[in-house]
Amino acid sequence: MVILQLVKKSLGRRKVKALVSMAGLALSLALLLMLVHVKNSVFNTLERVTGQSDLIVGAPSQPVHLAMYGLFRMGNTPPAISFNVYDNLRVHPEVSAAIPLSMMESHKGFSVTGTTNVLFDSFDPAGPLAFASGGGFTQAASVVLGYEVAQQTGYNIGEMITIAKGSEPTIEDEYQELFTITGILSSTGTVLDNSFIASLNDLASIRGRFNNEPDKADGINLILVRLHNRQALLPLQREIGQQFSEPLEIVIPDQELAFIQRISNRFGSLMIGIVMLTAVMALITVFFSVSSNLSERRSEIDTLRMLGARSHQVIVVGLLEPVLIIFLATVVGFLLFQLAASGAESLLPEEWKLWMTERPVSFGEVKFLLFILLTGCLLAFVQAWKSAIEPVRQPSERR
Repeated sequence: MVILQLVKKSLGRRKVKALVSMAGLALSLALLLMLVHVKNSVFNTLERVTGQSDLIVGAPSQPVHLAMYGLFRMGNTPPAISFNVYDNLRVHPEVSAAIPLSMMESHKGFSVTGTTNVLFDSFDPAGPLAFASGGGFTQAASVVLGYEVAQQTGYNIGEMITIAKGSEPTIEDEYQELFTITGILSSTGTVLDNSFIASLNDLASIRGRFNNEPDKADGINLILVRLHNRQALLPLQREIGQQFSEPLEIVIPDQELAFIQRISNRFGSLMIGIVMLTAVMALITVFFSVSSNLSERRSEIDTLRMLGARSHQVIVVGLLEPVLIIFLATVVGFLLFQLAASGAESLLPEEWKLWMTERPVSFGEVKFLLFILLTGCLLAFVQAWKSAIEPVRQPSERR
């Protein structure tokens, strides 16, 4: 109890210096945890979509762009390709599933994806997509809502909505036909959560009537292709490129995701290294602050030893203060990280939110926190032990 009172009084005399040390270390830890979280989120997101499709077929574009748009809806919408490509791919003997994606409409700022029921059966390699309520395209002019869309709009099964042409439509771009909500998907952790999903056949006929060209429908933007056997991947890629007269880009998404992951890992490791140096500098600052404090308290420590305090008690007196500062900095840094992560995710565009996973404390974050805490305690122990073994100065030697 006496030791705690001594530590309390010591902190009270130098509270400004202690608060500055704690704030510097807490901010370094918060930034470090944020970078670890972002790096882990990117890794988890890429792992989640790996294997979602074996090939992505679209109009000529940069392969990375086509993969990022097909899997994350990031970037500009690729130009349309003809239905003929899809019709040939879906009956190809090597193709297990061909999922057409047409992103030419919207509803209240949300993207509308035109596709077929194959999406619900084959989009997830683990099995058919689960529905929170309802089902797929069970009637004419059907539309299925992603989980996040349903939460934000409050729409329910059986309600009717309108769809408009383009991503920023005017009143003239709105289709006259009403679409009926027939299903709401459970959360998938993919771009489907933020999409309205409509029947491609219905959209094609509505587009034809809207453009006064009933016999002509616009094309599709992408085709996600899954194979029966991945050994046919490269031969089929070459075959598709040679089979059609129109120019096409055939992308192997796993290759592009691996490239993105390598780049993100290098950048993330560099940033984490920089912040680790910042955290170490903050620890060194705490160490020198403790050293200065122990020098200032030298008379106090000598008095304690002359009154019979043992070495381990002197070590505890010297150790408690820096350990308390480092522990509080660790707690404050973790709380700042949680607050910053929540705020950052609420400000991110919808397509970027997919990259940010939930925030349970990961092993990597706990590892860094323990490293900082133990390193700080070790530095403090060294200085406290040094004070405990120094010879007691007589009153005549003190200044």
